[in-house]
Amino acid sequence: MNKANNKKENKEFFIKFLKFLFLFAFLQCWFATQYFAYKVHYNDILGGLKIKNYKIYSPFSYIVWKYKYKNKVPKTIKHVNEVIYITSLIGLLVMAIVLSKKNASTVHGTAKWADRDEIKKLDFDRPHGLVLGCNPYTSKIMREHSDRHAFMGAPTRMGKGINSVTPTAFDWDKSIIINDIKGELWGLTSGYRKHVLGQKVFCFAPLDTDGISCQFNSLDFIAIGTGKELEDVAAISQTLIDVDGKGESDHWITSAINLINGIILHVRYSNPKASLVDVVEFLTPPNISLVDQIADILGVPREMEENEVGVALRNGDTKQDIKLNSKGEMIYPSKGYACFDHLKHFKDKKLFKKIYSYEGTDRDLEGRLHPLVAREFMAFFKTPDRERGSILSTATQKLKIFLDPIIAQHIRKSDFTIKQLMEEKCTLYLVTPPKNLYRTKSLLRLIFTQVVFELTDRMSFDSKVTKKLNFIQKLLKPFSTQFNNFVNYFFPKVVPEKNQILLMIDEATALGKLDIIEQSMAYAAGYRLKFFIIAQSLNQFKKIYGENNYIIDNCSIQMFLTPNDDKTPKMLSDMFDTYTEKVRNESKKGFQLVPTYSWSYVPRKLMTPGEVRTLPYEDVILMVTGQNPIRAKKLIYYEDKRYDLKKLPGLKKSDINEDFSNKNEIDIEKLKNLKVIEKKEEEFTQKLEAFNEALKEATDDLYEEISTNRSNFAKKYFDELYQKEINEKEENLSKYTKEVRKMNNDLLEKMNETEINFSNER
Repeated sequence: MNKANNKKENKEFFIKFLKFLFLFAFLQCWFATQYFAYKVHYNDILGGLKIKNYKIYSPFSYIVWKYKYKNKVPKTIKHVNEVIYITSLIGLLVMAIVLSKKNASTVHGTAKWADRDEIKKLDFDRPHGLVLGCNPYTSKIMREHSDRHAFMGAPTRMGKGINSVTPTAFDWDKSIIINDIKGELWGLTSGYRKHVLGQKVFCFAPLDTDGISCQFNSLDFIAIGTGKELEDVAAISQTLIDVDGKGESDHWITSAINLINGIILHVRYSNPKASLVDVVEFLTPPNISLVDQIADILGVPREMEENEVGVALRNGDTKQDIKLNSKGEMIYPSKGYACFDHLKHFKDKKLFKKIYSYEGTDRDLEGRLHPLVAREFMAFFKTPDRERGSILSTATQKLKIFLDPIIAQHIRKSDFTIKQLMEEKCTLYLVTPPKNLYRTKSLLRLIFTQVVFELTDRMSFDSKVTKKLNFIQKLLKPFSTQFNNFVNYFFPKVVPEKNQILLMIDEATALGKLDIIEQSMAYAAGYRLKFFIIAQSLNQFKKIYGENNYIIDNCSIQMFLTPNDDKTPKMLSDMFDTYTEKVRNESKKGFQLVPTYSWSYVPRKLMTPGEVRTLPYEDVILMVTGQNPIRAKKLIYYEDKRYDLKKLPGLKKSDINEDFSNKNEIDIEKLKNLKVIEKKEEEFTQKLEAFNEALKEATDDLYEEISTNRSNFAKKYFDELYQKEINEKEENLSKYTKEVRKMNNDLLEKMNETEINFSNER
């Protein structure tokens, strides 16, 4: 780091030196031009620009005048040259003094805190990302949104939650997996991430009794029936059994892992919906010993049986069918089918031959016993009793948590998939009360392991074949490139941003050593996985992962709050470089009244262990690879009004998806339902045909009766309608007749009156 900083400092100094040199030459040439004009009394032949009583000339005019007028005013030119020489000498002396001071002041190092410009270049002024703290110069929130991993050393009650953990849960806009020990982040941020960021929000709380949690079955993500199945199974068993990362150095751990590999494969092939509960139940059978249970699967005599008669009887043979040779070996037709059939749920009965080139044995003629299951079970079966007991004890001790009924009900199925976390923007909270962390430790380790293992499986690359260009295309290529750049500048293509998963693992040391994380740190970023590892101190972290671990080495961003242990301050101080400090020394000799002073340059750490230990609560030490360290300010998010607006009510229940099943397996329940549906369809078809026949016969017999009834109905209907119409007409006619008669009587009366009046007048 010291060499890198010195190289950077020398480069910056050289650039500044060149800038100073060019500026000095420019000003000196301009001064010579103006001074020459002054000596010749601003002769009009020189031209120039007149501003009030002053004349301004082009800065480099003296170079032309020097050769143009050297014969006319040689003394003046000589005098000006002498002035130039003197000023140049003075400039060189000043530069030499600066250089000598620079060398003296950097002899022991050039360490310093990052300044305003250096922080600005880091591009931490973003609306979304991993929250690092506040800029010490502008007080703006610094958010980091690259693919670089981050580590944070923060003792308890020192503000890691208010500075980084909670703000990041608000501000990270892509997928995130949070080790939410207390469940506090679920209550604070789930509503915002669901309703504002529009993400699917899952909460896996294996000890939940309020119906909040979703479910997650680790065995659902085994690529069963493929060549990758053993790799997936081994990742599960090693994570569950090898908690301390001892690996092959511990015989009992290795043997227990091999046994669990076989059991997981067996239960997964036996039951497509099997979970870790089934694994533990197989490991601890209630009515039979594990050894005898394994013997039945292998099709061999049980531990206390002398021959294979029991095998034959358990496979459906009668005593009359059993024949033994002189060696006591059984001779009967069904002997080759005594093993367990692991392909009963698969259509392809030659699957093991395709994957493992397994042809079968004399006990498994059709090759339906899984060869890896047979190998691990047979190895355990032949192990001496004492050693076998130790292996069984080791495996049972590590897996007994899955017998807990509360945990068991949360691992029966899966409400989300691991691939979904990358393909969609999702949030997964892993909630466990601190006092019960020892119970769920294995399960949380397994989830993180499977996420990394599943999502770093394979990376696709676009291999583009470069076509050879002809002569015309080569000539036009520069123009087409410029045209494309012009078009892209004014009409930029909108490239959709790819999703990225942040694994925010708080209290990482409480989960034990996770080998998969340490191994994947170097390449996980290429698969769009970003780690944010949080521990209480460097000392605590190195106790779990060792002094020389790859996690710290691969974390390009490291944050530290005020440590409270003895070793972390020393470790942090050693991470800082030294700078050169100027010290004044005072000395006296004999009866000398006036002391003499001298100056010396000594090395000094940017922060000593004591200064690290007394780091103010408000400060955050931030280290970024390739940059000077930053002494940032702590963000107290609940005092920021912007975060008050993000506080929405937490969700009452986790999101869930439909039950996901492996595409390579055949679901037994679906098969049963399908058969029931087919049977019902057949019965319905038969009933429909019978009904059609009966309807046809009834139509022939009753056609006449139906026609007669129809005619009678019509006749009756029309008769009634006709009679009703006649009655209405008769009523109308009677009414009309009465009105006519009344009118007639009125007319007669008027005629009589008229005749009487006429007679009287006459």
